[in-house]
Amino acid sequence: MTLLLIITPLLPLMITLGLFLPRWRGLFLTLAPWTPLPALVLALIGQGAVLELPWLLLGVRLQLDGIGQIFLLFTALLWLLAGLYAWRYFADAAECRRFFLFYLTAMAGNLGLILSQDLFSFLSFYALMSFASYGLVIHRGDNGVRQAGLVYLILVLIGEMLLFAGLLLYDGTYSNGSALLFLLFFGFGIKAGALPLHVWLPLAHPAAPTPASAVLSGAMIKAGLLGWIRFLPLGEVALPQWGAGVILLGMSAAVGAAIIGLTQRNPKVLLAYSSISQMGLMTVMVGLGLAAPAAWSAALPLIGFYALHHGLAKATLFLGVGVAERVRGDWSRIGLLLGLTVAAMIIAGLPLTSGALAKAELKGLLTTWPVDAAGGVVSWITVSTAATTALMLRFLWIISRVESSHARASAVLLLSWVALIVCSLLAAEIGRLWLNFSYPVVMVWSFWWPLLAGAAVAGLMHVLQAASVTLRPLPAGDILILYQFLFRAMQRLWRELVVRIGYVYRQVIMLLRHLFENLRAVASPLLDIEAAISRWLVASLFMSMVLLAFALLLIL
Repeated sequence: MTLLLIITPLLPLMITLGLFLPRWRGLFLTLAPWTPLPALVLALIGQGAVLELPWLLLGVRLQLDGIGQIFLLFTALLWLLAGLYAWRYFADAAECRRFFLFYLTAMAGNLGLILSQDLFSFLSFYALMSFASYGLVIHRGDNGVRQAGLVYLILVLIGEMLLFAGLLLYDGTYSNGSALLFLLFFGFGIKAGALPLHVWLPLAHPAAPTPASAVLSGAMIKAGLLGWIRFLPLGEVALPQWGAGVILLGMSAAVGAAIIGLTQRNPKVLLAYSSISQMGLMTVMVGLGLAAPAAWSAALPLIGFYALHHGLAKATLFLGVGVAERVRGDWSRIGLLLGLTVAAMIIAGLPLTSGALAKAELKGLLTTWPVDAAGGVVSWITVSTAATTALMLRFLWIISRVESSHARASAVLLLSWVALIVCSLLAAEIGRLWLNFSYPVVMVWSFWWPLLAGAAVAGLMHVLQAASVTLRPLPAGDILILYQFLFRAMQRLWRELVVRIGYVYRQVIMLLRHLFENLRAVASPLLDIEAAISRWLVASLFMSMVLLAFALLLIL
């Protein structure tokens, strides 16, 4: 187990170095998609494995605990299947090698942070993953991609600065109170797509290649969620104000992002907003842990299961976008839409799926929260279910109109996508058998009406579009426009301030120069007198020394 703990983050980095060897590039490129296998084995059999290295950095502790096992399981599986998909996604070998250089480096960071139990090593792997992901976002290299990459990089740098400040304040306790909570929540919240710092997601997903989008949404945004779990005082102390604020942010994301996504026409942008919405529900559970520590023991495995369910199903949808660009023929299109429908209905929460299981457990958990607002949160979750259903149906309608524009899909690419569909279907059984969750009673109106309402909204949008009444899509990144406006206003203010300071500086210098010239004119006679006195003073001292010496000679 110790060897697996070491190999899990180290093997992707070793394969990355191998890609720089011209003679062995082909071999290492063939091995690249398989590098998550040790992590997958560790997730299946290695719970409780521990490795402590007190001599490294500030002391490193790697361990696979219960929540880490869930995260490592779906994360390793996603990197494996997306890697196999990417292996046959790129037609050009050089482009494929360039992709895997960043892909493997980001993978090493992602797998390593799951095993890290101390803040310093967690943040080291977290930074490795975040900065390597920039190479995935700008892989195509055109101007639009660079703009998305710039927004991503700016937010990554902001997040790293917040987390570094948190590292300086963190002493294993929360004696620094709200300042430390703010730094850790928003530092990790950037990666988790939390409001109001979610704007990079709708830009990065359409910019990145399809297999990169799958791991960005399925695995890497969960790193921020895991950071909250590891380092916020969840289940330790009651922080009702913080908990209420986090729950409010989560519910705003869950409903608002789904509504904004309904206006989108690019399928990957729509899926990005869906990810923000689903991460909002996980944020609600984190807020519950801050507000009600007694509920955290039940919320923790539910968060892990929700992350697993969403990661597998959402990656299936993203990879399906790439498949849609490569399949031809009626039967192939029918098979594509069938697979995507399965994943979309899992996200929406259709009966007997992992989505239905996760949302039912979340509502059940909230009913035990002894706060009047719990019922309101449950109602908002129901509204988000309706919005998500409409969003998924709109995605299916958009993807059905996508025409094949690339070479025919290879067998490896299709098999990796089909394998991910199967894993998404099996996720419900993991929750039922591994975590002892129970399927909800589905023959009740309260379970079905959100799904039917969502279907009605999607149908209404289709009718309006057929009648040439279309909704104008909101710009991807939504409130990024506000940030850009504020940034430009600050730039103008800074330029104006610099001009004003420069003017004042020049006036002060001119005044001092004028005063100096006047003082010099007044002081010139005095300086002449002082020079004369100085000359006589020197001569007098010299004569006094000569007379003193002569007197000493006479005495002796």
